[in-house]
Amino acid sequence: MVTNSFITRREQNETSFRPVPLQQILCRRRSAFWRGEDGSATIEFALWLPILAGLVMLATDATLLMHEQTYLSQVSRDAARMVAVGDKTVEEAQSFAVTRLGTDKTYTVSVVEDDDFVVASVSVPFSDVIIFSGPFSGSAELTGDVSMWIESSGENVGESS
Repeated sequence: MVTNSFITRREQNETSFRPVPLQQILCRRRSAFWRGEDGSATIEFALWLPILAGLVMLATDATLLMHEQTYLSQVSRDAARMVAVGDKTVEEAQSFAVTRLGTDKTYTVSVVEDDDFVVASVSVPFSDVIIFSGPFSGSAELTGDVSMWIESSGENVGESS
């Protein structure tokens, strides 16, 4: 029986153990870290999140301002209409507007009768309306103005001479 006493190179590599220095291990991991794409979506999300949050806040404030502008115009129109058709006096219309607006914000109400017109104006500071950008609004005000022609009392309507 013949025994083969020599070991092939492949067998020698598998059986021998050579310790790898720590610096070489760390160098491999560092280069693998920079080449890898794990977590890249998280980084992109973290970069875009403040921009998206700012857009949502801006849209919310703009929506609140538009809603409040519509409400101010509606209250102004109702107050001016009451005076224009003769249902209420200027003071009563102004009191109606103040009551309808409530006390949760700082409203300024003005109803003025001038010659043949009634002008109703309601305003509120931006900082009372918006949520997120209040400190940046300064002293700006949101206003709803309405002018109406005072209608005749109806006594002379349809009469001819």
